[in-house]
Amino acid sequence: MNIDQYNRFVFAFDLNKLLVPTPPVYATDSSTGAIIINKTTGKPVIDKGRDPNISSAAAVFTSWFDAPGGFKEEMHEFVLNFGIEYSYNDLLFLRAGYFNESKYKGRRKYFTFGVGLKYSIFAIDAAYILPVGTKSHPLENTLRFSISFDFGQQKNGPASKTQITAH
Repeated sequence: MNIDQYNRFVFAFDLNKLLVPTPPVYATDSSTGAIIINKTTGKPVIDKGRDPNISSAAAVFTSWFDAPGGFKEEMHEFVLNFGIEYSYNDLLFLRAGYFNESKYKGRRKYFTFGVGLKYSIFAIDAAYILPVGTKSHPLENTLRFSISFDFGQQKNGPASKTQITAH
């Protein structure tokens, strides 16, 4: 949303799904609680779900219907993120966002706050992660920095070719 020629807001919503095999529920011995092993194959017997030992390409397709808990569990594999960015003259950027993962699939929930500075082809960004709802979180007090270069962009039109000749 452009406010004027210098000020702009960007609102973002991001929906992701894990495209990896969902771990199955293995059959267990009722008296010992140990996982039952198939004597012929030497592999654990799957009670619910599918065998997770598949290729990466196959996992992308089967991950849509392989959860032992059915469709309800598949819905927990979606990660919802949203954020807002304020930009001044495509030079200074202020950002805030929220990352929300299901409590059944990792329970990562955190706010992010960031600032960025862009000049010509060079940009530097810093972000801070603020976890939500847990006392000891692996991302607690995380400060992220990134530096980027965009060699294909010029403000005044398309990139021009530079020719170097030696005499």
